[in-house]
Amino acid sequence: MKPYIYLTLFCLPFAAKAQKLNIPNGHTFEIATHNKQGGTFKDDQKFTYAFKSLGKDKAGNNILEAKLVNISIYDFYAKKTLLNTDSIKNTGFYTTAVIGPLAMLNKPFTVTMSPKGEVVSITGAKEALQAGLKAWDVEDDITKQQLANQESGLRQTIADMFYTGSSDAKTATPKRGPEAKTTDAPFKQISTTANTVTMQSTIKNDSTKFVKRYVLDAKTGLVQSALKKQDTKYKVGPEANVKGNVMDIQVENTQTLSAPKVRRPIDTAWMNMAVRMSSWSNSLKKGTAPDSAKIYKMAKNMDQRLANDPYYVKAVLSAVQSIRGNHGYKVYDSLLVNTPDKFIEGDRIHLHNKLSSALEKKGPQYAYQTTLHASKTEAFESWVDHSFSQGFTDWDAEDIDDRVAYDRRKKDHYELLRLGMATKDPKYTEVIRPLSLWATAKKQSNDAALLSRTADEFAKMTDKEILAGNGSRYALLVYQLLAKTTDTAKSNAYLANTIARLQRYADDTTNTRRYADQNMLAGAYYLKYLAQEKAGDASAVKSLAIAAKYSPRSPKEKAYTSFYDRVFLKTKESYRELFIEKLLKSGNEDEALAMFAEHVNAMPENIEETKKLYTQKFPDRDFKKFFTDKIMTQWAIAPDFAMKGWDGKPYALADHKGKWLVLDFWGTWCGPCREELPVVNKFSTEVAEGKYPNVDFLSISCYDTDKKVKDFLEENKYSLPVAMSDGKVQGNYKISGYPSKIIISPEGKMIKVDFGKDWRGVIKSFSAM
Repeated sequence: MKPYIYLTLFCLPFAAKAQKLNIPNGHTFEIATHNKQGGTFKDDQKFTYAFKSLGKDKAGNNILEAKLVNISIYDFYAKKTLLNTDSIKNTGFYTTAVIGPLAMLNKPFTVTMSPKGEVVSITGAKEALQAGLKAWDVEDDITKQQLANQESGLRQTIADMFYTGSSDAKTATPKRGPEAKTTDAPFKQISTTANTVTMQSTIKNDSTKFVKRYVLDAKTGLVQSALKKQDTKYKVGPEANVKGNVMDIQVENTQTLSAPKVRRPIDTAWMNMAVRMSSWSNSLKKGTAPDSAKIYKMAKNMDQRLANDPYYVKAVLSAVQSIRGNHGYKVYDSLLVNTPDKFIEGDRIHLHNKLSSALEKKGPQYAYQTTLHASKTEAFESWVDHSFSQGFTDWDAEDIDDRVAYDRRKKDHYELLRLGMATKDPKYTEVIRPLSLWATAKKQSNDAALLSRTADEFAKMTDKEILAGNGSRYALLVYQLLAKTTDTAKSNAYLANTIARLQRYADDTTNTRRYADQNMLAGAYYLKYLAQEKAGDASAVKSLAIAAKYSPRSPKEKAYTSFYDRVFLKTKESYRELFIEKLLKSGNEDEALAMFAEHVNAMPENIEETKKLYTQKFPDRDFKKFFTDKIMTQWAIAPDFAMKGWDGKPYALADHKGKWLVLDFWGTWCGPCREELPVVNKFSTEVAEGKYPNVDFLSISCYDTDKKVKDFLEENKYSLPVAMSDGKVQGNYKISGYPSKIIISPEGKMIKVDFGKDWRGVIKSFSAM
């Protein structure tokens, strides 16, 4: 986004006499512009500039002092105001679009305008912008970007505020549109009064209509008001990725002239703090990494003038959180647990992190108040599902040294659950009710009647109630308690009911938890298989077959939350290996071999275990041939790419033909990437030294700049090859998180290794085939 640039709607030849620009010395005025864009591309920006005439130079040009005094930018993608200088504390510092305008706010510069209304020169603007960015210690590449934006846009922005009646361009055809003939439509004087002259021009072609109208002050030549409209529609190809393959551009620019307004002073102290604590500033960095010394000092001596400012408090917390390591975590946790909830209102990350610490260090009543704030965000559901629920398990009961402390923590969890269930907010209780039913049943697991009633409660729940609190997990946990009783018929019927419900959820493509429920469905069939096998039921293998069928087949199907479900239920990520063994014992080789291939492609990290099992069952067969003919043939073709490194070195997929290639997608901004890079760099060095003769390595830095990557590599003494993303490659490779590893075969086919899995082991095994 370039906030200095306003869309020049169209350019037309001039046929009417130009109005002379003649501004009296000392005259002050403001020009407010409002650019609204709809259709395919949406935008809404308002900028107001204040001017003061400083007289004329020897050539008769008007000398004006200019200042940007008011800004409003709406972010249609985030659906909120990005920047409004009337409420500066609501600024969104997640994009550099706010940095340049804020640096120029109320900074005077000089504009020289000819009597014809043309910009002769602009002086002092570059220096003002540089000084503002330097004071904030804005990163070098961002500074260069903002200076380039100003150089390319400010002159046109100022020029658009004045009327010349002429234009340099020769066509009204939009840049993205098709070639179209235009009709000569010069400006015409459409009305006049004692004080104003109105000029208008309209032009049409097959795809576009332009209207441009100025109301001019007859004495000074200033534009009292202006309207510039463009409506364009034309067909585009599918590669444009535009709805209906129709480019729809609707632009309306308005401009008004007014006397200077008295505005509330900008809180510059807050603004300076906010920019310096944003990711765009080096104020709290040492090289490319967070400066722990500066951050700890700031956290220890927080600015008391800002101690009650939520933005400042959250910025300090985020800065401390950015420091990796156990000490950084302890400082963050200590600071967070003592931060009033009102300061982190709506911040799901800090609220989530505070909840567990609040319960442990401050007790259930204090934690309950925090849950009331968290329940308004996504933090509540994830905390209940992933963290709070663990307090009702007995996983670590045998390893507890301090039994009194253990019992107190357990008691605190039940008390917080009781407080939560007494809450009158139905959305709150809906999230924790499934957990509450299981936790209560577990506490009294010897009460068969209670277990039966609890199972009935789950059976009566609506889909909405089950999905709100991940009820399927707790329903299955209750089944496991019920299965230990003598009421086998009840437990079997209850499990069948739970499976039927999960089947619906897994088949529902609109279900946002679809893959988590699919994994849970596989686990439910596994539990059924165990019960049937224990009872000697010959149909048990059919349940195992279905469990294998619903085991995740791709990274997309490996839902993150399923990890927690498996830990609670003691189920598996995949049931294919177990099913393969059953198939081989039954003599069903064809289906077993197909399952072998599917298992390796879904979980390449298990390649060695799969190879071992294959070799044991088929000692006279070549696993390498099976791998090449049955496994690799199912891989997708790796998309081609050609990019340059931060140093200008070219990188292309074709350079690695005939070799195994490890692609590492990362970014200097990514914490997990930075943590893993010592291992990645070591592997890259080993590849370069020839330790893996038929393996290449290439990293691709995404959403980064050449300078950031260069500085990061030099600072950490890394030598790995880095290609700079062209903005397309991560989409072509369907990268959804960072870091991500893709392994490409010598034939150009690819497979992804999930984050956290042993990708080095995978490439060693694959390349050794």
